[in-house]
Amino acid sequence: MWGLGSGLARRTIGQVVSKKLTRGDPWWPFVALVGVLACVLGAVVPPFISRYRMPVRSAVGVYCCFLLMLVLVVAPGMPFTREWIQKQIARRRKLAILLSCWCLPYLAYAAGTGDWRWTAMVRLLAVAAPAPSI
Repeated sequence: MWGLGSGLARRTIGQVVSKKLTRGDPWWPFVALVGVLACVLGAVVPPFISRYRMPVRSAVGVYCCFLLMLVLVVAPGMPFTREWIQKQIARRRKLAILLSCWCLPYLAYAAGTGDWRWTAMVRLLAVAAPAPSI
């Protein structure tokens, strides 16, 4: 079992992800919650595709966008993931990491739908940039 004092800060994300999760693992609640919510969100995709007559590629882009936004909302809400995020950000460039994370859902959406707009990206960055200073 990984405790906060067990060198988690020295481990890379690949080492964390490659480890098989068990029920006693502190990552378990986060992975389980995101998995359940991803399945619920995935159940909405087929009716969404048929109702709005969108290509599967676009629906996958929108699904990935929502899934990334879901992870960004759930991760800070759980104590272990919040502490892990704080440690990762404290050692690196805080603004660059946060802006990159906040732009990922838009990039997934734009890649899937082919609807990239520089003005939207600039607006997203303009809204997101002041947030870390709060």
